[in-house]
Amino acid sequence: MQLLIGAAASGRTALGFLYAIEFLTPEWHTIFGTVLMFFDSLSIVIVTTYYWAISNQYFYVTIIGPVIGLIGLIGMVFYLPESPLWLLKTNKGEEARLGITRIIRINGASV
Repeated sequence: MQLLIGAAASGRTALGFLYAIEFLTPEWHTIFGTVLMFFDSLSIVIVTTYYWAISNQYFYVTIIGPVIGLIGLIGMVFYLPESPLWLLKTNKGEEARLGITRIIRINGASV
């Protein structure tokens, strides 16, 4: 089980970063990556502090991660469009245009 959780966590970080930077302009890539890694590392510090200072009972900390991950997964499946870059690379231009139009609309910009 720990192997699967570890593999999922590393995939979440890498793929989440790659997907998110497609929606950002290049000057924000470094800032976003730094903030993402900061909070990812901070979560490790918080869990370590919990085990050291509060309790050795791992059940509650172990349950929180998958629950939050499941909520995020459900949100991604129903809310996030496919990557416009991927759609363009796979010759799905119309779907890419619709995805970009949705992003523009969410950001309150105009074409």
